[in-house]
Parts: sequence; structure tokens; C-alpha cells
Amino acid sequence: MIRAIIAILSGLIAGMAAIFLGLMVLSGLYPNPEYLDPMDADKMNLFIKSLPDNAFIIKALTHIIACFAAGLVGALISRPFKIQSGIIAAILIYILVIYRDFRFVYPTAYVVSDLALCAIVGFAAVMIGSNR
Repeated sequence: MIRAIIAILSGLIAGMAAIFLGLMVLSGLYPNPEYLDPMDADKMNLFIKSLPDNAFIIKALTHIIACFAAGLVGALISRPFKIQSGIIAAILIYILVIYRDFRFVYPTAYVVSDLALCAIVGFAAVMIGSNR
């Protein structure tokens, strides 16, 4: 049971590391303006509308890699509960992705494809990790 908890926490750490790495890349390519307050929803929505399509692709790839990493690491580390640990770790990252996608107004195509691909890739990572 302890190994399953360690597997879930390790999966969360791997997923969060992928998200932070993606945020670093995204903010390096498309930095936030100095006047932008992340707590002001109206200004954030205007900034999001001004972003090019490549920014949304980078953001989606970041979420997809994070779900993959969390599911894979969670399933690889745990012995008796491989599938369950991987699914829990991937779902926790997936909940974070859902929160981030619905916090501000993003393009509908981005949100739908991001959530669908994260779910598919996260489940595939759990299956790959549980077979090893």
C-alpha cells in the first residue's frame, strides 16, 4: 500500500515537472505583458485572445506530456496496484488540466482537443506502464 502511495506521488511530481517545464517554454516564447494581472479575468481573456495558435499548441502539448508522465510513472513504480496507481496519478493531473482550461476563455477547439488527447494519452500511458 505504501508503494502505491509513493507511485501516485511520484506520478504527480513527474506530471507537475512537465507542466512547469511547459510553462517555462511558453512564457519564454510568449511572455506576459507587464501590465497583466493574472487575477484580473478580463485582462487575461484579452491576452489569451491575442496569442497565436502556436501558443495553444505548446500549451496542449504540455498538458498531454504531463498526463502521459503521471500515468506512466504512477503505473511503473507501484507493484500490486499498477493500473490503479497510474490512473489516480493521471486523473489528478487531468483535474488540474480541466481547471486550467476552464479558468479563462480559451478557443473551443483547443479545450476539446486538449481534454480529449490528455485523457487518451493518460490512459495509454497507464496501459504501457502496467504491462512492464
